[in-house]
Amino acid sequence: MRARLVTTTLVLVLASSCSKSSGDGFSPNELDAVDTLSFVDADTYDPHTGDTYEYEKRCYQDQYWYCPPLSAVWRKVVTVDICDENGDPCTASECQWSIVTMGDCEEIFECDPTGPTNLGEIVCEVDGLLGVQTKYCDKGFFSYSPCDPCTDEICDSIDNDCDGTTDEGLYPCSTDCGDGEGACINGKVTLCSAPEPTEEVCNYVDDDCDGLTDEGQTNICNLCGDVPSEDCDSFDNDCDGLIDEDLLDGCSTACGDGYKTCVSGMWTLCSAQEPQDEVCNGLDDDCNGYIDDGISCGCPPEDVGAIFPCLEPPLVCGQGYKQCACVDVGCAETAMTECHAPCHFFPIPGQTCDDTLGVPYPEVCNNHDDDCDTLIDEDLVKGCYTGPPATEGVGECIPGEMTCLAGKWGGKVKTSNTPETFVEGLCVGEVTPMSEDLCGGADNDCNGQVEKELEDTDILFIIDASGSMYEEIGAVAQAMTTFAASYSGSTAIHWGLVTGPTAVGSGLSEKLYLNQNLTEFSTFVPALSAMATSYLGGANEMLYDALYLAAHNLVDPQTLPHQISDLAWGPGANPSVPSIQGFKINWRENAHHVIIVFSDEMGQSYLKPMLSQQNLVDVLSHADDLSVYTFSTGFTKDVTDWLGNKVGWESVSVGGSWNELSTDPTKMFGALMDILDETACGGAP
Repeated sequence: MRARLVTTTLVLVLASSCSKSSGDGFSPNELDAVDTLSFVDADTYDPHTGDTYEYEKRCYQDQYWYCPPLSAVWRKVVTVDICDENGDPCTASECQWSIVTMGDCEEIFECDPTGPTNLGEIVCEVDGLLGVQTKYCDKGFFSYSPCDPCTDEICDSIDNDCDGTTDEGLYPCSTDCGDGEGACINGKVTLCSAPEPTEEVCNYVDDDCDGLTDEGQTNICNLCGDVPSEDCDSFDNDCDGLIDEDLLDGCSTACGDGYKTCVSGMWTLCSAQEPQDEVCNGLDDDCNGYIDDGISCGCPPEDVGAIFPCLEPPLVCGQGYKQCACVDVGCAETAMTECHAPCHFFPIPGQTCDDTLGVPYPEVCNNHDDDCDTLIDEDLVKGCYTGPPATEGVGECIPGEMTCLAGKWGGKVKTSNTPETFVEGLCVGEVTPMSEDLCGGADNDCNGQVEKELEDTDILFIIDASGSMYEEIGAVAQAMTTFAASYSGSTAIHWGLVTGPTAVGSGLSEKLYLNQNLTEFSTFVPALSAMATSYLGGANEMLYDALYLAAHNLVDPQTLPHQISDLAWGPGANPSVPSIQGFKINWRENAHHVIIVFSDEMGQSYLKPMLSQQNLVDVLSHADDLSVYTFSTGFTKDVTDWLGNKVGWESVSVGGSWNELSTDPTKMFGALMDILDETACGGAP
């Protein structure tokens, strides 16, 4: 009868080889070879000791033997007698073990628990759609991740679109300088075609892509290249804080070379002597190359012996005399003598005559010490006026004055090289006629009439302060400063300033900022100066929003497309300063209202809900006595965005006009003066 196996010790043995017969198992590592074991009949076996139970307990051992196929893990249970002839357990090297029973090979694992855990991706199906899932070997059995439907391919080392290829195609990528495409290698996008940052150079491009353009590269005028030279135009062209300084221009008349100097944007008359009527003085007064020509001059024979007063060398100072005398014995030729002291002709007995010292005489402009005080041409001043004679003393036109230096009349101007420079012919302090009256209640053209009276007007500037306006902002600020300064003494005009996007102090950029609410000139100028010199940055120009908030309190609130209380800042904009609900321009009730916008980008809105161009036009059209003037580049005059929305500037120039944005401050100033003519001078509706 078969022996009962009551207690068994199970030993897992990994086989290193197996027999060809399916009934044979792998040899245990502890055994030398399979043929060292012999089979016994458990049913007829006579225990050595006669004690079946004790023998089985000590000598029968169940072992797991592994067998083919190798594609999975199979095993069989083998009972081995491990005792010697005396019934004592022994090692295989000491005695021969015997196989008592051998079971059949059974598949106990789906996969090798000692092999790889991740068995790769397989195709699956979910809700009728193909997908992929990961197959795992988990403690000898298969497990699967959820079935993920196929999606567009992304760079992650997975075949997302289930086409058998992983990470194929190009993928979006970017650098600090912009967007591009790249290949996916090992789950990462590489070889990106986007431009890389380079060293910043002065070319009006943000080469290192840090949001600033030409930082540390531009000259004192925030421009590339050399500092512009100063021009005679009432602007500080070289950005040194001085206007029209050191400007001297060569000029000439028939009498010689001279200079012109710049005063208040206009060149003075040439300092060179103008031709005069010829007089008998031994000089070429009319500058025709001939001396005393065309007149009766000299000393004819009938004047021989006559004495004439003179103020000229070789006298050192004072007045003397010269005499008409014969040149030869026969007096065939006569001529004037040199200028001598009076004692030369009228000697005083007992006194020595110094022939170079004349009699003191009132100082005149002749480069001679007339009054014998060792000073030449001192304290000589005369009035002058270079405008049309009929305009002198009329309206704003007043005469100036000239001083004498080295026998020449002129004036002094300050330069950077010397404290003062004398310019012959310069009439200092005069005011000559302008081509027409400025709008300010003054007779600037000096015709005796005031054609233009200034009316109460509120002017609000809205300026695009983004990085792309870096070059234009200088021209805008310079033109605005000159424009406002032209009316600095008037209380009829109030000025205000809004910028965006900009940073306030050390705060975030991308916000709308009310730099200065409407105020008089003295308060407005510091805000304008701060705007021109502070950091200007940002990229989201919320100027459609600025126009809406600036004009909203000029219309009936019931007509607003969006109530101010319902508005909030959306993505791309930080909270404004002040807040939306506090953003209120202090327009005067009985004044003209003017808004002037400067931008090089299309109109944009970052409010929620977003403003359309039509929303803006509706509000501006219903505003009280409002004129809107816009300055932008040509391509933003009347343009639509990629969604077909109208975002140009000409259409929102309600009551005013569109103008070309320029980097030339002279052109900008002229355009601003035209706006003033149309509004503050009575042209506003």
